[in-house]
Amino acid sequence: MEPPPAPVSNGDLRSAPDPGGWARHRLGAWLIGLHLRHLRTCQGATLRELQERLPAASPAGMRGVSLSAFSRIETGEGRTLELAAAKGRLVDYLHAYGVDRGLAGADLTQMVQDLPLREPHRYFDSGPGWTQRVDLATQEATNVLLWAPLVIPPSLRIPAYHRAAIANAPLIGGVWGDTAPADLRTLPGPGCDACRAYRSPAIDDPGGGPMVAAYFQAVTRNRRAAFETRIAEPRPTAAVLLSEAVLHLQTGGPDVHARQLRYLARLVRDTALDLRIHPLSRPLALPPHHTAYLGYRTGTVICVEEQRAASYIAATGDRRSDLSDPYQALERAATPQESVRLLYRAADALTEGRVVTHDVLYGDPDGRTPDIYGSARRPASVADRAALDRG
Repeated sequence: MEPPPAPVSNGDLRSAPDPGGWARHRLGAWLIGLHLRHLRTCQGATLRELQERLPAASPAGMRGVSLSAFSRIETGEGRTLELAAAKGRLVDYLHAYGVDRGLAGADLTQMVQDLPLREPHRYFDSGPGWTQRVDLATQEATNVLLWAPLVIPPSLRIPAYHRAAIANAPLIGGVWGDTAPADLRTLPGPGCDACRAYRSPAIDDPGGGPMVAAYFQAVTRNRRAAFETRIAEPRPTAAVLLSEAVLHLQTGGPDVHARQLRYLARLVRDTALDLRIHPLSRPLALPPHHTAYLGYRTGTVICVEEQRAASYIAATGDRRSDLSDPYQALERAATPQESVRLLYRAADALTEGRVVTHDVLYGDPDGRTPDIYGSARRPASVADRAALDRG
C-alpha cells in the first residue's frame, strides 16, 4: 500500500485544518485550534458569537478582536493565543469558547504556554484532554493507518475488551478499574457528553474522580463511533495492521477475547476496513505503543499513543522515511481475507477452550487447501451477533 494520498479539501481551512502547511502552522497550535473549534461547533456557536462573548468577559480593550483572529486560532495560524497569554487575556478567549477556570482551562492554558518551547514539527501532549485530541486529529485525517503491537486499538474495541485492556491503566490520579463514572446526564449546557464533561467545573479534581472517568469513557465512545462511521463509507480510508501476537493474548479472558476477534472479522467482512495481520513468522520491529499514521492534504502526522500521553511528529521532508516501515509491513502481512480466517480460527479455538497455537491458525486438519474466501465471508451465527450486541 502506498502512503496515504493527499485528501480532497473543500478549500475552507476552518473546516479542514492542515497540519502539513508548516509555513503557517505549528503542530501544537494546530492541535489547540482543533480542540477549540470542536468545543465551539459542539455548542452550536459561530465565530461571530465568540466575538460577541468577549466584551462581557473583558469590556476593556477586547472589542476589536476580528473574526479572522478566531479563524486563525482554529486553524493553528499566527500567535493570537500566545500574545493573549502574555497580556493576561487568554482566560477571556477561553471563556468565549465556554472554557472557564478548572481542569479544562488549565489544560489549554498549559498547551499555549508550551508552544514557544516546542519544535514546529513535534508535539508531546500529556494534558488531561490528550485522548480527545487524538480522536479529533484522527477524524480530520482523510486516510488512517493504525499499527497495533499487542493490544487492539481503542477505536476497534468492544466494551468488555476495552474494560479489560484499561483495567490497570492510570487516570489522572486513580485507575479506570476502581473509579465509578459520574452520570453525565446531569450536566448542563449544549454539546456532546465528552465536551460537557471537559468544560464542567465538577471535573476540577486533581485526583481524578468520577467526572474524569466519565469524560474518558465518553471520549472512548466517540472514538469508536467516529471510526465506525469512517469505515462505513464505500471508499476505503482506514487500514489496521495487527501483530499476530494479538490473537494469542487473552485480554479479558477467552470469552471476551473471542467476541472481540469476531467483531473485528465482522467489520472487515461488512465494511471498507482494510485489516491485515502480520504473522510472527515474518520478523518485524514493532512499535512499542499504538501508532496512527494520519494522512492530510499536504503530509502525514504520526501519532503515538502512550499510557497517559500522545506524541505527534509531522512526516514531512526528511521525515518521510518514517513512513516506510508500516507500509512495507502491510505488504508483507496476510490479506484481509486471510486475516479474517485467522480471526475466526483464533476465536473458535478460544470458544472451544483450546490454546491458540501456530497449528490452530495455519494448519489444515482435513489435509485440504483451506477455502480462505469462503471461511472469511461466512455469516456470523445468531449466538455471535448476540454476544457482539452484549459487548
